[in-house]
Amino acid sequence: MTGDLQSLPSSADAVIVAERAHLAVASAPFDVRTLSEAKGQALSFVTDAWYELQRETWLGLRLPLVAASVRQPAGSYLDETAWGNPELRLARRFSLNRRSETALELTLGGGVGIPLAEHDRSLMPNRALAIANAGEGFAEPELFTPGALPLTPFVRLDYTSRGFRALTLLKLPALFRVSDADLPAIQSEPHAFALSSVLALEAGYNFTRRLGLALAAQLAVEVLPPSDHVRSVPAWQLMLRGSPYFELGERITVLIDVQAPVGGALGGTTFAVGSRAALQF
Repeated sequence: MTGDLQSLPSSADAVIVAERAHLAVASAPFDVRTLSEAKGQALSFVTDAWYELQRETWLGLRLPLVAASVRQPAGSYLDETAWGNPELRLARRFSLNRRSETALELTLGGGVGIPLAEHDRSLMPNRALAIANAGEGFAEPELFTPGALPLTPFVRLDYTSRGFRALTLLKLPALFRVSDADLPAIQSEPHAFALSSVLALEAGYNFTRRLGLALAAQLAVEVLPPSDHVRSVPAWQLMLRGSPYFELGERITVLIDVQAPVGGALGGTTFAVGSRAALQF
């Protein structure tokens, strides 16, 4: 089992490269008074690489790309491709308790985003990124918010015991506005600062040496929104995920994700499927 949104290698290998591909069908709030929803389908790719600088100190890089089909007012769809914000990360892992078959580890880290997420006066890239973020339950604004410089501290606790593994993750994406991302001044009011919190719980069990199942729950809370909401939007969003996974040899893990929001702004309007794969060197 690999981790979730803030995955960190769980092995002693010096390099880990992970790829996530999720296809989401979503109807997400969009903070522009005309066309205040971003509807459509988005295929998001996130490449996640980690390199061990020294023992238990890791340097990471995430690269997000979105290919979307965005619904237009008349009901037609237009295709749009947009880059999200690349993110550089640094993490340090501490062993709290390690025995022959049981381990408890704490990871402290943070990420700095590069504000390169695409935007345009047509707002098509903005909407494509909003759909991708909705597919993840609003849990990755640091990747999918254009016109912002993200800083994301996080803490993660991992527990393993034979075939059982569990993790708890808390991250706090803070977004500092560097541009209006082409949002129309009369139709929207971007904020200089935004803050969210994301709490994720994931547990997995190996039924055989190679086959297992992971279940996850994720709660995203919007403390300060990136823009004034043009309609009533709940501040919280719960997302549930089930992921059968396969370990192909000692160095490759593949997960199949099925996830959907419960309640919040997205419940009943959003669904996502996809895969994650991790290769250890």
